[in-house]
Amino acid sequence: MATAFERAEGANGRAVARVLLDSALPQLDHLFDYSVPAELADEVRVGQRVRVPFRSKDRKSFGYIIEFVSRSDFGGELAPIADIVAAVPQLTPDVWRLARAVADRAGGSAGDILRLAIPARQVRVEKKHLAAEAEAEAEAETEAAAEAEAETEAAAEVEAAAEAEAAADPGAAVEAEGLREALIRESRRAQQRPRPPHRHRRRRSLLSLSRVPGSP
Repeated sequence: MATAFERAEGANGRAVARVLLDSALPQLDHLFDYSVPAELADEVRVGQRVRVPFRSKDRKSFGYIIEFVSRSDFGGELAPIADIVAAVPQLTPDVWRLARAVADRAGGSAGDILRLAIPARQVRVEKKHLAAEAEAEAEAETEAAAEAEAETEAAAEVEAAAEAEAAADPGAAVEAEGLREALIRESRRAQQRPRPPHRHRRRRSLLSLSRVPGSP
C-alpha cells in the first residue's frame, strides 16, 4: 500500500510551488509563488505544511503547498521555500477544493476553513507513523529477497536433479534441457511480477480522514 507521501504529487522538475499562507486576512487569501530549492526538490509534495519567507527573508510564515507549476507570472525573483514543517502531506486535494468552495460561498477565507478541517499536528504520532512505514517497507524488502533466494535455490535443486536423471538416461537429455529452460523462464517471470502488499498489521494512517496537522 502506498504511503501518503508516495501518493501525493511531487514537483517532478517543476520549479515553482504555489502556496496558501496560513492567514485569516482576506487580502492574503490567494496563492503565492515560491521557488523550489534544489535541496528540497525530491522532498516537497502537494499538501505539505511548509515555512516560507513573507514580506522579508527573515520573517517566516506557515502555509500549504497547493500545486506545482513550471513558471510563475510574477516578474521578479521568487523567494525559495524555507523548509518543510512535516513530511507527511497534511492537505489533500479534495479537502482543499472543499475548503476553497466553502470559503468562496460564505465570503470567508480558505485559511479559516482549513483551521477547522485540519486537526492540530501531533508530532509524536507523526514520528511513530513514519517509523512504522519505514519498518514495514524494510520487512517487505527482506521478505521479497528471501522469496527470490528460495526460488533460486529450488530451481537449482530441480536443475541438478534433472541433470542427474539425464546422465543416468542419455535419451532424456533433451527433455532435461527443456525443463531447465522452462524453470529459468519461470524464475525470471517470478522476479518481474509486482510484489504483493506487505501483510503486516494495519496501522492507522495520519491521513485516514483526509486531514492532517495544522500548527507546527
